[in-house]
Amino acid sequence: MIEVKNLSFAYEEKHCVLHDVSFSIPRGQFVSIIGHNGSGKSTLAKLLAGLIEVKVGSIAIDKVILNPSSIQSLRPKLGIVFQNPDNQFIGATVADDLAFGLENRCVPHDDMERQIVDVAKHVGMEGFLHQEPTSLSGGQKQRVAIAGVLAMQPEIMIFDEATAMLDPQGKDEIRRILMRMRQEQPNLTIILITHDLEEARLADRVIVLNQGQVVMDGTPSTIFTRVEELKSMSLHVPFLYQLIHHLPKDKQQAITSIEDVLKVLS
Repeated sequence: MIEVKNLSFAYEEKHCVLHDVSFSIPRGQFVSIIGHNGSGKSTLAKLLAGLIEVKVGSIAIDKVILNPSSIQSLRPKLGIVFQNPDNQFIGATVADDLAFGLENRCVPHDDMERQIVDVAKHVGMEGFLHQEPTSLSGGQKQRVAIAGVLAMQPEIMIFDEATAMLDPQGKDEIRRILMRMRQEQPNLTIILITHDLEEARLADRVIVLNQGQVVMDGTPSTIFTRVEELKSMSLHVPFLYQLIHHLPKDKQQAITSIEDVLKVLS
């Protein structure tokens, strides 16, 4: 679904933010892209979404090269949820905001109303359709932002640090929505840009960026056992994997939960 080849990027008069990045993502895979602040992950998200232009290397979406000529035809396949949901609100009410993209696509009124209710229910916001977005909590705002993207029925959803500004309850709400999306839409390709490794554990696959380069790529269980390497990149390893790291090597393979760790220790 996504093919990135030899991608490099630098902002004007600044050092290279991304250097020779290559990877591919099959349709329906859930991928976390992690890295410390300044590793290039948010720039990569914007490049993947077509918000900034590729200058060196290439990005192909569903076998079509992403460039100024193709972006309009590819944009319906792409949805992005930003760190600050306030940047995505346009309508005076939640319902108005969810209607905005559908109106631009000339969706018939009755179909639009049905889709608005459906996506609001999907994120647990059906009771807030007539409220102003500014009156919502951070977690509620982010749920509305996700619903707005879901309403457009993209094939790829990119979450760019979407939980970074939320409290623990808000983070949990968004994680539950992510997992529900994963179960209910198996063909939806999800890219989660984050520095929260607990969050990254939800994915099928983790790509680690460091100083603008891909330095690790594998399953969460493979990546997060490399505790010392992750710590050297200022990444906080999930608690479960810190525990596993201190177990004997022959006991580590079968561990998938803290309960497993307790059984080993007992």
